[in-house]
Amino acid sequence: IGGYEAEIRDFAGLDYLGIRNQLKEVEIGAKLGENYALLSETIVNNAAKQKGAPFTINYSAKNKVYDMETCLGVDAPLSAGFPIVPGKLESGKHLVIKYYGAYEKMGPVYGAGFTFMVNNNLKASGPPIEFYITDPVAEPDTSKWLTELVFPFKD
Repeated sequence: IGGYEAEIRDFAGLDYLGIRNQLKEVEIGAKLGENYALLSETIVNNAAKQKGAPFTINYSAKNKVYDMETCLGVDAPLSAGFPIVPGKLESGKHLVIKYYGAYEKMGPVYGAGFTFMVNNNLKASGPPIEFYITDPVAEPDTSKWLTELVFPFKD
């Protein structure tokens, strides 16, 4: 799709803890790092286990302000205090596009995904999700960073 490797996947669902923020583009990297540290600490303090790759749920982007939720999957539902909220990604079908590269260059991937959804009459069942498969701390070369951009949809 749009020159990117893509597939339709069945998704089993996932409980998570998240922190939702409205962020300017320049604030995203630092805030995500801060949020992931707080989420990890909360998971450990609750004797739970992280499940899957870190991810964000991307609700909207307007005028370079991003409404996004920083999330870590957990092996069982947890409750936590503000600003951390529990959530669940529902099971269903997902369009998954694999992107290798720097996060700030993902715009065309979103365009390709939205175009595919429209052209194939797929109705979104939630906002797009970015699963960060490669840890940027462990891999400094941005060209090797794998992000799976996910578009949940209804059959």
